[in-house]
Amino acid sequence: MIEKSVIRNTEIGAYILCDADYLTAHGGKPLTIMRIPVGMYTADISVKGKGGPFYPNSQLKKKGPLRISSGRLFVGDPCSTFKGRGADKRWDTFITTTNLMKKVPTSVKVIETGGDGLGEISFTLTKKGEIS
Repeated sequence: MIEKSVIRNTEIGAYILCDADYLTAHGGKPLTIMRIPVGMYTADISVKGKGGPFYPNSQLKKKGPLRISSGRLFVGDPCSTFKGRGADKRWDTFITTTNLMKKVPTSVKVIETGGDGLGEISFTLTKKGEIS
């Protein structure tokens, strides 16, 4: 099990936990990643708002499968991975292809906060098995 990890005082509009290769395949360039063993995990995620339109004491939770095939976990707002030349076009393509991140594989976890603001995300990953 990967113990509880917390990212504090971060800008939150939407959050995604996924294998970094998922974003790379869609034109993103995830720079901040966590190295974890390849495998299938259960992700238990909580996002707590601290300001902005995302109300100060609100909390969102999600739990479900997470597939990590590259050993590189991305946690953050996916728009932050679309930088540099042509970023707007790549981001627009990603948003269109995923229907505003509503059509993603079940092993990609998306938490939509409903607005920008500051908050913290905490998560625990429990390894459930190997990838076949």
